[in-house]
Amino acid sequence: MVIISSTQPIMVTYLTHESKSNLVAGYDPFFTTVPPSLATRRFYKFTTQGTYYSFLMIVSQAPSPAFYLDQHQLNYYNVSMKALNGFYAWEVPLGKTDGEHEIYHQSLPFTIYVYGIENYVSYGYSMGQETIYPDAPSIPKPSGNFTSPGILNCLSDGAEYQLPMHVLSEAKLDVRDVHLEDPQCRAELDGDFALIKIPFTGCGSDILDEDGKTYYINTIYGTITGTSIRRIEIPVTCKMKSKETLDLSFQPKVTDVVSLGHYNVSLKLYKTGNFTDLVTTYPHEVDLHSSLHVEFKVESGDAHLQILVEKCKASPSLGESEQIYNLIQQG
Repeated sequence: MVIISSTQPIMVTYLTHESKSNLVAGYDPFFTTVPPSLATRRFYKFTTQGTYYSFLMIVSQAPSPAFYLDQHQLNYYNVSMKALNGFYAWEVPLGKTDGEHEIYHQSLPFTIYVYGIENYVSYGYSMGQETIYPDAPSIPKPSGNFTSPGILNCLSDGAEYQLPMHVLSEAKLDVRDVHLEDPQCRAELDGDFALIKIPFTGCGSDILDEDGKTYYINTIYGTITGTSIRRIEIPVTCKMKSKETLDLSFQPKVTDVVSLGHYNVSLKLYKTGNFTDLVTTYPHEVDLHSSLHVEFKVESGDAHLQILVEKCKASPSLGESEQIYNLIQQG
């Protein structure tokens, strides 16, 4: 690998003709542009052609291959790596595959090169020249800073994205042209915004679990009606803690804990085990040797979530007391 620095704007291209004698006798060399190291992203979509032996090259300053390629961690593939001056390059052989692929890193940006070879033919291109996806030829780009045009709110049971209407106007798009990975999930007009509701499960959302966190991923598109041309493409990700410790101090009322970016968890008391007769008045007296039923509940559209009650204790008063009765310890 070579690092090039310049005080003036330059374009760098690379002539590729590396030996792949184990696959083909020879292939035509090809040029690819080399994007600057600062103009990178954390998510790409790319295509390969099934008549070629295709390869993916990832260049990043990430010290470990914490990438997801087509929903698999990178070590799922037969990967080779080279390193120089703080940069790392991973080459992934994809074989003869035809279609669309996705590559994602949870926190660090990177650049990709896609290329394919066959006997005396080849193709290759790079991605990462811009912070947004390029528009189709002859289509005017929206003006202004398009890096973060809207507002993403990660809620307990899904997400909402507010895209300003002036962005759609500049791109010559309508609200009905904005949709998620599932084209049936479309935006709706909300004042000066196009509001896109993004469920955690559904509408093409992907779920990744890594390093004690859950990532809900989808993409917002602005597509010209009746075509496949996209003028807007905005990958969105909600990061939630997979395991979280909450202190729910019992007071003479039902406590609901609600916080942006966290799951909503409630604690309620019931008189019997059928959980239909909610305790609503306090203080609530319980005879000795009788039962008090407690319900913990997480409010979310993700049906796979679970709650573990790690510790539960009782004491004679609301204040600190030396006389504490441990009901549950360490789960």
